[in-house]
Amino acid sequence: MNSDKSEDISNNSLERDNDTFMEERQPTPHQKVAAAANDDSSATPVYGDGQMNSSSHEKQQTSPVRQPSAPSQGPLGQHPQQHVSFFSKEYKPHRLQIHKRFVLINTLMATLILTALSIYWGSYYNINDNLKELKMLVVIGDENTIDGIPPAFGNAMEEVLQRPQSKASGDWHIFKESEFKQLAEDHDNTIRGEIIRRVHHQLYWAAIYVKPNASYNYHQALVNGDTKYNASDNTVAVYYETGRDFLAMRSYVTPQLQKIQSMWFSEQPKILTQLSENVTIESTAQKQVFSQPIHFTMVDRIPFTNNVLSAPLQVGFIYMIIVSFFQFNFFAEPHQKVAKTPVKRIHYVAYRYISSLFSFFFLSLIFGLITLAYQVKFTATYGKSGFLVYWSIAFLTMSAV
Repeated sequence: MNSDKSEDISNNSLERDNDTFMEERQPTPHQKVAAAANDDSSATPVYGDGQMNSSSHEKQQTSPVRQPSAPSQGPLGQHPQQHVSFFSKEYKPHRLQIHKRFVLINTLMATLILTALSIYWGSYYNINDNLKELKMLVVIGDENTIDGIPPAFGNAMEEVLQRPQSKASGDWHIFKESEFKQLAEDHDNTIRGEIIRRVHHQLYWAAIYVKPNASYNYHQALVNGDTKYNASDNTVAVYYETGRDFLAMRSYVTPQLQKIQSMWFSEQPKILTQLSENVTIESTAQKQVFSQPIHFTMVDRIPFTNNVLSAPLQVGFIYMIIVSFFQFNFFAEPHQKVAKTPVKRIHYVAYRYISSLFSFFFLSLIFGLITLAYQVKFTATYGKSGFLVYWSIAFLTMSAV
């Protein structure tokens, strides 16, 4: 009977400690034999006095002795997990799942790479064939015949831009000054002011302006031998802004303008012969005016003069995107801790969103301060607010990522 009661007590203890069974120890076979011997000896009367036997039985029932335990072999007496070969039959189901997952992840990554990089690679594919899509503005102010002097410069420019070679170098939008005047008046601008405005607002990559009465003015300078007359400054002006995209301007736009200028040079003998047809060139001054080449006057409205700008305008954007991604990984641990707390789901989503914005707000400031530290001027366009504009653009860029 004592043995049965001891087993009941042990079972009750096992049920109470079921949640922490990993900490319990199973008795060794030697301990089990010793416990059985104790149970048998307790059932045999040792003392002659029956009262002593009775008290001994009561002590055994009320205060069972807990035997020392041996190291466990696993949960509830199970054997420890055995390791198998990766190529064994037992591991085949897991191996198939790994293979499927491996193929799926690589397929997704390949799709992402093909989608994203194809756009970038494609932007450079046959790029020379796409130069004809560069929008260029041309305003011809030399359009009137004055005192029998034809608009030779204006006619020559229009003829040059109609050539197939010119059409392959850009999309030339040609306006007579009389046509363009109405567009300028709509914005309360002069002809020159409206040309500059359209280039600055990135409606065109560049603009060629043949100045008004250029042919007549050149003829008069030739007749009078006016050596102070600068034919290049008073004939053709080209307006562009390198600051819009210094790589594109230097690589694609400016070279196309130089091609047009080369074709323009090839037409100058015909033009000058036409303008000097009724002029007797005798003096040295007249010969000097007649012999000077007429170049394009290149006017870069926003020149690229600080090489430090190459960093934020090129690799800086890449670093900005990388930092935006790494910010997510750096804060993964605190975000996980917040997720394990009993916080409402909607509050957790708001916490993630707001915390990311605060991080981007601070990190974008650091990007701006780095550029400012190397003495880059932010006052060219927006004055003293230029740094705030740059900071805002950096913040919006990181937030968009």
